[in-house]
Amino acid sequence: MKDSVREARNALRSLDRLMHGVAMIIVLIGIVFILASAVSTTILTAVSMVIVFSVSLAVYISTQSFGEGALALIFGLVGIFSVEWTTGGLVAFNFAWVAFSGLAFIIAGIRSAGDLQVIMRDAAQRLAECPRDVANKEKKIDDLVYKHQIGSIGAEGVAKIIRLLAYRGVSEDLFSPVIEETGRLVKFTRISYDKLSAFLIDLIRRFEVGTVSEFVAIAQEVRQILDSVKATPEEFFASYEESRSLLLGDRVDHHRFFVALGQAIDEGVQIQHVHARVSELLG
Repeated sequence: MKDSVREARNALRSLDRLMHGVAMIIVLIGIVFILASAVSTTILTAVSMVIVFSVSLAVYISTQSFGEGALALIFGLVGIFSVEWTTGGLVAFNFAWVAFSGLAFIIAGIRSAGDLQVIMRDAAQRLAECPRDVANKEKKIDDLVYKHQIGSIGAEGVAKIIRLLAYRGVSEDLFSPVIEETGRLVKFTRISYDKLSAFLIDLIRRFEVGTVSEFVAIAQEVRQILDSVKATPEEFFASYEESRSLLLGDRVDHHRFFVALGQAIDEGVQIQHVHARVSELLG
């Protein structure tokens, strides 16, 4: 019973994250009906174009696919200009277009919310010391996701970072600082959040960071490292992933490691040979 109530609450909370989009759809439908009383089909045609453009833009934003957004725009405009519409027919077309698009976005959002719940449950089970503690852990994770979802990472990204933190055994006190620092680094480097969070977690494990103050010091050092290396973020992180085992396994001095890594990049060493070159430079 408690699990059912919690899942229902989480579902409602996830749907709440969709309300901005739903509100926009309702407003668009409202505009159509307000203008339905207008005698001029020219006005409704202009409104129809605005609605088609808005829906197409929403498709592009949600899918990050120019092709899908362009197709929605083209088919919408063809529908408007290929038929001599009456006022009532044009209103019906707009209503069907907006209603279908709105329902499609809502269904996609519900599916995304379901995937989000699976990720959070997985992380909660990893953190829980016993089965009875899973619900409490899931609530804490849900609160963290809700708190940090607005930004460059998004709700699913935050949940995946928390799951990675849980699986790597990082202290729960560091979850929020790691998420926040990952968001800052995403804006600074334009590297994906999964690579950046994994990099931060590597450093947490390497230095056995257990407190927020220790992590803040590490985060500052990370920014200094990125500023000092003469390489693009893409080059740096691609090279780091090839040689990270040297930092984590051999307990080498991290300053020497990053200097050697920077030198290997500066020498133009191919990615597949970075590990060997860094190892050689470290002696």
